[in-house]
Amino acid sequence: MENSEYRKQDKQDLQDKEKTISKKTVNADGGQVEVDEVSIDERLMPVIPFPHHVFPKQLQKFIREVSKSIHINTEMVASAVLPIISSAIGNSVRVSPKADWLEPVFIWLIIIELTGRGKSPLLKILSKHIKQLQSLSEKKFSEEMNTYNERIKSNKNKKEKDEIINPNIDGCQSGYVKKPKRKHYFVQSFTIESLTNVFDDDPRGSMVYRDELAGLILSLNQYKKSAGDDRQHMLELWDAGEWKIDRKKRK
Repeated sequence: MENSEYRKQDKQDLQDKEKTISKKTVNADGGQVEVDEVSIDERLMPVIPFPHHVFPKQLQKFIREVSKSIHINTEMVASAVLPIISSAIGNSVRVSPKADWLEPVFIWLIIIELTGRGKSPLLKILSKHIKQLQSLSEKKFSEEMNTYNERIKSNKNKKEKDEIINPNIDGCQSGYVKKPKRKHYFVQSFTIESLTNVFDDDPRGSMVYRDELAGLILSLNQYKKSAGDDRQHMLELWDAGEWKIDRKKRK
C-alpha cells in the first residue's frame, strides 16, 4: 500500500469519527435530547498524515493486518509500534542534531481515544512477544541465580568465598563467578528506586508500559509519607537525564 493510500484511509477514518461525535445525547428535564458538539476547525489543527513509508515493507504489512483485525486506523497502530522499536534500540544509538548535542532515540507515546476504540486490544497484541521474551528472561535469570548461589554456598572457606565474589583480590581471579543480571524487556509496576535497579541491570534501557495514564500519575510518590520527588525524576527521565539515587541499597 502506497503512502497516498494510507492518507486516503486515515482521512476517511477522520471523517467517520467526525460523523460519530458530531451529535451526542444528554439528559434534560424533559428526557434525553440530541445536541451538537463543538467541532474543531481542521485549519487550526491540521492532521499530518503518518509517514508509513519509513517502515520496512514487512512492518507496513503487519501494521495493515493489525489495523484490519481490530478495526482501528493504521495511524494508531503505527504510532504504537514506534516506542517498541525505540525500546529495542535503547541506548545503543544516539542522534546528533547539532555539534556536541546528543539525544537517545527514546519515544514516549500516549494514545488518547474514546472508550471502546481498540486501545487496549492494540497494546495487548503489540506487547505479546515482549511479554514472552520477559518470561523467558525471568526463567533464565532464576536458573543462573540458583547456579550462582549454589557455587557460593559450596565454598565454606572465607577466602574461597572472597575469590568468587570479589575479582579484585590479588591472586583470586581464577575462582571468580560473575553475578547474573536480569534482562528487562519491559517494566510495568515500579517505583523510581526500583527503576534504578532496572537501569543498573540493563544499561541499554527498557520499555515502561502502563495501560492507563492515570495509573502512572497516581503511582508517583505512593510509598512516600510526605511529598516526594518522583515527578521530578520522571521529568528527568523524559529528558534522558542522569539519575543518582543513594537512598536505596541493592542486595
